[in-house]
Amino acid sequence: MIVYLDEDGYRQAVSDLDDDWPAYARLNVSNQLVYHAGEPAEKYALRGYDSVHLASAFRSAVRPSPVATDAILLRAAQ
Repeated sequence: MIVYLDEDGYRQAVSDLDDDWPAYARLNVSNQLVYHAGEPAEKYALRGYDSVHLASAFRSAVRPSPVATDAILLRAAQ
């Protein structure tokens, strides 16, 4: 089930994540990568891991050819 947030709900979700972040078990992903993942996540309303994967691809030395069934993710990858 997909739940769409209005602007206030979105800002609250971001604030909650910021507050809870220290309690999360994190993978070996740099803070810089997470920061760079935030822009496409916000601009294209991507899901969190989609944005992290996309940011990882953009920072790769090899430019991959995007393949996905998600039209929004493909648009963000352009």
